Parts: sequence; structure tokens; C-alpha cells
Amino acid sequence: GVPVRYEDEHLAVVAKPAGMVTHPTASRRSGTLVNRLLGMGMPLSESGGADRPGIVHRLDAGTSGLLVVAKDDETHERLRRMLAAREVGREYLALVRGEAAHEAFTVEAPLGRDRARVAVRRGTGVEAVTDLEVRERFSGATLLVARPRTGRTHQIRVHLRSVGHPILGDRAYGGGGDEARRLGLSRPFLHAWRLSFAHPVTGDRVEVEEPLPNDLQGALRRAARG
Repeated sequence: GVPVRYEDEHLAVVAKPAGMVTHPTASRRSGTLVNRLLGMGMPLSESGGADRPGIVHRLDAGTSGLLVVAKDDETHERLRRMLAAREVGREYLALVRGEAAHEAFTVEAPLGRDRARVAVRRGTGVEAVTDLEVRERFSGATLLVARPRTGRTHQIRVHLRSVGHPILGDRAYGGGGDEARRLGLSRPFLHAWRLSFAHPVTGDRVEVEEPLPNDLQGALRRAARG
């Protein structure tokens, strides 16, 4: 199964392990988060389409952490609108290469597809904004809190690369190599650690935190040792 961190009759907040794809695709039919949730008997909304029941936002396969899923179509639609209106607080922890010059900064850079990858596309891309804040500094690396204002594919990863601070362990976007190996990272150090929102049906405040999984905790300890 998948760890469920919050659940009521309308929605659930689940913790996706790294390496798991969020929902089935043409090439990947089984073993996804959706398959697991259905296998656990969780009802999921159908308005997202046949392959994406319950899914209102995604995490990349290599990213761990919190995801909210909808159990019925009404909740799905309300969550979708809340995400579009930036009413869902999402915070990620990212360990990046280099030492950030500022305590807090924002990356605004439009993104566009370049085959399997995403790149900054001045003039032609879709708007994308990420707020970043230093949480801890190490020699040659910085732990950042990332708060994406928009939810584009690979947004945080591409934005950090574009300012010269690729996520360590992220081979696709310049964060691989010796440093990542030394930290024991076999995937990007990116973890969705906080979700907060007003419940779309009851209005109650929902706030969930998911601590760093073991592989990322280990990498952080190695970074601290320098």
C-alpha cells in the first residue's frame, strides 16, 4: 500500500515513495500510485479521466512526498480550482549544488517542452514562478524550501538549474556527478514535505507534514559533515 497521512470521505493526503509513477500512462500500466490506491480499496474521483482517477496534481517519479487525491468528482473539481487559484500551500525541500547568495529569492522563468525534458523558454513558454528560501547552508550545498506558485512539469528542477543551483542527484538537469555520488543520492533530492489548504468541502484547515525519507536524511547528514 501507500502511507495515508490524512483521510476523510472526500479526499486523502498520501505520501508517495520515490521511484513510483503517479498515474498510469500509455507505457506504464501497473505499479503506479493510482494502482496502489485502487488496490487498497480507496474510492477515487473519475473526472480526471480513465488513467488519472483522483489525481489533481502530480509528483515526478523521482520525487517523494505529499499528494492530495480526490475521492469524488465534486471534491476533485474544487481542489482543481483551488490549485489553479494558488490556494493550496505546497512546500518542497531541495538540496542544491552551490551556496545560494540570498536568503530568499524568486525565479520567474517561462517553461516549455524540449522532447522529454523541460527548458526555460523566454517569450514562448508558459508562465512559471517558484519562491525559494534558505533553510540550511553547507559547504558547497544549500538546503532550500521551494514554494511553487504554479504547477508546471519539472518546474522546481528546471528553475533551480536555470539559476546555477541544480538539485543534487538530478542527473537530467545538471545535478549528477561526483558530489551526488558522495552524498549517496541515486535520485533528485526533492521532497514534497508540506501541504496546507482549507478543506474544499468543510472549510477546515488541513496541514500535513512528511519528514524526509531515509535516503535524503542520509544525504543531508553527509552534506553536513562536508
